[in-house]
Amino acid sequence: MARTLIKRGRTWRWLMHLQVAFDCQSVFAAAGHFNYLRSAYTFLQQLSHLEETNPDVFRQFVDGFLADRSRNQF
Repeated sequence: MARTLIKRGRTWRWLMHLQVAFDCQSVFAAAGHFNYLRSAYTFLQQLSHLEETNPDVFRQFVDGFLADRSRNQF
């Protein structure tokens, strides 16, 4: 999971970002980080329907416009 987190951070693939957030929920629960667990759950609930609620933003996220980068390399 740590490798996937690092890869997601370097490539900014939107669907991988959602999958990693989903996978981290079990780690948050096991570690007792209930605020992180609640935030991840809310995040996933809101953004899992982004394609229907705001397709323009969803398309931009899928195309890689997710965050600023200081360099143009992975």
